[in-house]
Amino acid sequence: MKSYELSLHWKQGDDLAGHLSTMKTPTRALKAWGLSFAHAKRICDEIATAIDGKAVVIEAGTHYIALHPKSPTAKKALEALVAKKLLQAVDTEEE
Repeated sequence: MKSYELSLHWKQGDDLAGHLSTMKTPTRALKAWGLSFAHAKRICDEIATAIDGKAVVIEAGTHYIALHPKSPTAKKALEALVAKKLLQAVDTEEE
């Protein structure tokens, strides 16, 4: 069985620390980090539009988000998002 994973944000402290290590000031680091949220919003909006009205179930946990198609149309929409590199396809064993 195939699922589709969305990876937008892992650990906020680690994310900000990366910007703090590469930017000259905390202000620049915060602004750079903030831009990543604008990018994440665009990704979420595009995914929402692509799956609107389609049979997709989303499973979310602390460190992952998985989208599961429940119809061929939903699977096609998710595969298109993989082609755009907005989701990653993951083969999983059926439980």
